[in-house]
Amino acid sequence: MGDRTRGRTPVSISRATLSPPPRVASGSGHRRAGTRAIGLFWPVLFGSISGVFGAYCYYSASLRSLAHGLGIWIVVAVLCAVRRPPPQAAIQAILALESAVLLFYLSKHLLFDSYSLDLFNLTLWASAALVGGAALGAAGSCIGKQGWLGVGATALVIGLLLGDAYRRAHDYGVDVAAALDMIAALSILDYHSYNSRSLRQGLAVIGVTIPMTVVGYVLIVLPNWLQQILLERL
Repeated sequence: MGDRTRGRTPVSISRATLSPPPRVASGSGHRRAGTRAIGLFWPVLFGSISGVFGAYCYYSASLRSLAHGLGIWIVVAVLCAVRRPPPQAAIQAILALESAVLLFYLSKHLLFDSYSLDLFNLTLWASAALVGGAALGAAGSCIGKQGWLGVGATALVIGLLLGDAYRRAHDYGVDVAAALDMIAALSILDYHSYNSRSLRQGLAVIGVTIPMTVVGYVLIVLPNWLQQILLERL
């Protein structure tokens, strides 16, 4: 028996050698790409609808204030960003606001106005949408989170809405745009308090909102100031 096994090299066959290679789902990459495309489609659609609606409000006697306020587009950006990771939220908010700006001026030009396309204001507000969309997207993604990050982000968004409401009420009296700002601000405060499940968080947001309203007012009027300065120099 010893002579038969002499000179033979033992061969060890592992379980990994016998197991079949892992299967790769051929359609998984396409499904992920499709999901991402759909995720980018909705902010564009949502922003485009708000832009057309804003153009309609511009020529409506009862809703004209909505076209001159920023509350409707602050709400659009936040809705596209809430419960999203910050990078994704920023991208979706930017897409929504850029679509809103583009469709607002295109709708005014094609549907309601006989004048040429206002490229100056289109470029100015598209630039503001890029910066504002990134900021609102990052802030909107943190609304409802516990800790000072959630408090600061929520207070910033509410401060922007209250700053816009103060600008409208101070210059034109309480109108539809100012009322929308107030309702949106209270809704965001309620949403944050409910999701953070902390009365202390809600009280902290109210306290931080006071200085943030001043910051929000400055940020709200900044594009208009810049617009006036550029028009005077051109």
